[in-house]
Amino acid sequence: MISPKKKRIIFTIHISPEKVSKYFNTTELKMTNLDLYASTLQVKQKDYAESCGADYRIYKFGDKFIDFTEKLWELNIFEEYYQSIQHYKIYILEELTKEYEEVLYLDLDVWPNKFVNIFEEIDVNDGIAIRGFTDDKPKDVESLKEGWLHYKPIPRSVSTKTALMRSLCNDSKIECTSDVVFNTAITLANEEHMNKLNYFGEIEDTRNKIKRLTNNDTFFADYIYCMFRFNNESVFSYLIFKNKVEWQSLDEKWHWVSNHRNPDELCPANVNLAHIINKQFSNIIGLKDKEY
Repeated sequence: MISPKKKRIIFTIHISPEKVSKYFNTTELKMTNLDLYASTLQVKQKDYAESCGADYRIYKFGDKFIDFTEKLWELNIFEEYYQSIQHYKIYILEELTKEYEEVLYLDLDVWPNKFVNIFEEIDVNDGIAIRGFTDDKPKDVESLKEGWLHYKPIPRSVSTKTALMRSLCNDSKIECTSDVVFNTAITLANEEHMNKLNYFGEIEDTRNKIKRLTNNDTFFADYIYCMFRFNNESVFSYLIFKNKVEWQSLDEKWHWVSNHRNPDELCPANVNLAHIINKQFSNIIGLKDKEY
């Protein structure tokens, strides 16, 4: 007899750079403000989950992550441990939707600013709830639509990830209905939508497409397409369009961003979830104590 699903859960991931460095003998991941404030951030997210009537889990370094990373190596997907974590959160999201009716993923740098219940405000049955946002100058947002930029981007830039999403869609001759790649730091989903997305079921085919496009895209400038990598957000976005997955766009009150474009802007009072990409927790949300 199949057990009934639990109602809802919020989860995050905190993979300690110290643990990764010791086990994999690498210095790729460095300690940051995220690690210094990890305890406070986790307690705040847990309090928010409780206010929403949801379970809360923190996934840390361990056997499951090690096995997952080794699988990426076998599939020739692994590029760096940071990116392995980004794929891992999609894997956990997919697994949890088999156990829960509603699943919300939050990056650890997401701060619940107001305890408004997202599950009551947004119906997950209407589609994956997610947000995309640009972080480039207006002139580059426009020039990218023509296949070029005024500078050479890096693989992790939003413009590179957006270009890869569009390149994959163009290659598959499918319509891309978003002007910018989705950011997965705040993602609300259910099993129906994650099954339809089929992220890991199509991973090898998508890998092969990206490798080909990295060397021979026909639309974007070579200094852009040579930066293409197997980026989780580009692939997640592409598969939403390819597999016609229902989705809905989170507005700023559900995914407000603090990054290099607004480094000194305080979190507005009406924001529910604040994504502190620049990790300036004390400056942006007034978080003074590293221990909550």
